[in-house]
Amino acid sequence: MKPYLSIIIPMYNASSCIERCIESIVTQKIPLQELEIFLLNDGSTDNTLEILQGLGKKFPCITILNQSNQGVSASRNTAIERARGEYFWFLDADDYLIPETAQAVFAQAQKGQLDIITFDYKTVSLYEVVKHSDNLSPTLGQIESGAEYLARVNYPNYCWNYIFKRRLIENNGPRFNPKSRHWGDVLFTTQLFLSASTVAHLPSEVVAYVQMPGSLSKKGDLNRELKHIENFFITMRGFDPLVSGETRFGKLPPATLQRIKSRQQSFVFFLCLRLWRKVLPLQKAHEIYETLLQENRIPFRDFSFEEYKGLRYPILRTIINTPWLFKILMRVIRWF
Repeated sequence: MKPYLSIIIPMYNASSCIERCIESIVTQKIPLQELEIFLLNDGSTDNTLEILQGLGKKFPCITILNQSNQGVSASRNTAIERARGEYFWFLDADDYLIPETAQAVFAQAQKGQLDIITFDYKTVSLYEVVKHSDNLSPTLGQIESGAEYLARVNYPNYCWNYIFKRRLIENNGPRFNPKSRHWGDVLFTTQLFLSASTVAHLPSEVVAYVQMPGSLSKKGDLNRELKHIENFFITMRGFDPLVSGETRFGKLPPATLQRIKSRQQSFVFFLCLRLWRKVLPLQKAHEIYETLLQENRIPFRDFSFEEYKGLRYPILRTIINTPWLFKILMRVIRWF
């Protein structure tokens, strides 16, 4: 029997959380014969693989893929080539599904023959346990094209916030950028929305998004910081064909184009804030800022600050867009 839903979960050293994630999936009210779950061990150095093998023996719907460390984007691409479901759902190993929520999402996607269904999530701490959804609605929002949805909604980047129809990925060909270790799903989700004919939102909390302590770039680690900055550039440059307005998806409506420009420029904005961090030598910070100027990413005007309230964000934009002032502050901040 061909599965209806393929769930794809890449992981690296996920021994402390993967069992909770899988338990939250198999206890949903979706028959296991309608599921296939791909667990991708991306070169873990702990006992993740041993745990996965135990889960595979317990649940026949699980397929384990083991590979050398290639990153989350490459892992997801590997599973896409193997998955057979009508719909794809990309989850993270440290998150989990809120009980008795996923079946309603999947049923609505099938009923409406949706290309993409979106839903809400709940941000939780590492040790917080969510036993039920505080926000569960059986009513599906309006059905519209992906371009219309992007124009109207400040959409999350996270690919786990959506369920995608298989043929949408097959017919339009986007894949996760294997060079991107962070935000590999930003362009992937954006491109799928632009190619989608039917999108709708179910206002129900479905995923418990676990906010892990710490940061991707540890304080004082220059190599990590430089790799993080490289990912900023990969993402920014990936948006360039889309913000031209004339894309393979056709000419974008003005409001959709504005949304995409704002999303691209948000990466410019937050990259510039990182240039004030002392972990970067001043000369290197200057070089990165000059690259942004040469690529005409500064000045920028389209970042809407929709999710960021307060006067400090427009003030910071003005500083970033004023090269002499920004460079002075890069130097002054390093004095303290």
